[in-house]
Amino acid sequence: MKRRVLFIVFGLLLILLTGVMGCASSAKKVESTSKIEFPAGPPEPYTKAIAKLAEGDNQTSLKYLDLTIEDFANQEEYCYRARLIESLYFSAQSYTVSIAANLFLKGVQHQSSLIVNDAEMAKITEAQKIFTEKLDTYGPLLKQNTAFVLDNYEKYKDVTIKITLPKSTESNTNALNWFADVGYPVPEASEINQYLKANGEELFSSGVPDVIKNGKIDYPTYFAIMGNNNWEVGPNLSARCYSMVMHLTQNDKYNENRLNAEESLHELKAEGISIENL
Repeated sequence: MKRRVLFIVFGLLLILLTGVMGCASSAKKVESTSKIEFPAGPPEPYTKAIAKLAEGDNQTSLKYLDLTIEDFANQEEYCYRARLIESLYFSAQSYTVSIAANLFLKGVQHQSSLIVNDAEMAKITEAQKIFTEKLDTYGPLLKQNTAFVLDNYEKYKDVTIKITLPKSTESNTNALNWFADVGYPVPEASEINQYLKANGEELFSSGVPDVIKNGKIDYPTYFAIMGNNNWEVGPNLSARCYSMVMHLTQNDKYNENRLNAEESLHELKAEGISIENL
C-alpha cells in the first residue's frame, strides 16, 4: 500500500475547513571528527539500545542508537545497523500518521454537513497541526536514515542484527475510528496523540519481524517499505528504493515486492520523477 495520501489529506482538510467556517524536531545532523580507535565488537550504546528494545523501551533505545551514530562513526557497520533500525521506527511512525490523518479526514467529511461550533473548529485545526508537525519531525529522520542504508548497502549487506521485540498491546483505535464513522465527537488532541503513540509503537514492534528474520535482513521487503514511506518526503529516494527492489529480485520474477515496486516506479515516472540511471 502506498503512503502518498497525507498531503492530499491536508489539502482536503483545508478545503473542508473553509467550507465549514463559511456555513513532526528537525532532522538530526550526525557529524563526527573523532579519531579515537575503539575496540572491536559492538559499541556500548549499541548494546544498550538492543537491550532496551527487548524491554519495549523504544524511546531510550533511540537515544542509544543516536549515541552509536554520533560517537562511533569509525565503527560504521554498527552505525549502519543503528540507522536501519531507526529507519524502521520512523517508517512506522510516519505510516501511523497517514492512517490517523485519513481517519480524521473521514470524520471531517461527515462533520462538514453538520453545524460546527467554534470549539469543534478549534479541535479540527489542532488535529491538522498535530499531523503536520509529526510528519515534519519523522519525515526528515526517515529520509536521512534510509539514504544512509541505501548508500552503504553493498558494503554492509551481509551484517546481521540480533533483535528481539516484545509484542505490543498498546494499539488504540476507538476515538478516531468512531469519529471516522459518524463525524462526532471531534477527538481531543490528547486522544490523537495517544492514538499516534500507541499505534506507532505497535506497528514498529509487529513490523520488524517482517524485515529482520533470525538476524538476517530481508532487503527486498525492507526497501519496499522504505520506498512506500519515503514517497511524500523524498520521492527521488523512494524511486531509488524501488529500483533496489528490482535489482535484488531480478531472478525472482514473481516476487510480490518486485511487482509492487515496478508499478510504483511507473507511477513515480508519471508524476515527473526521473527513474533513469537508478
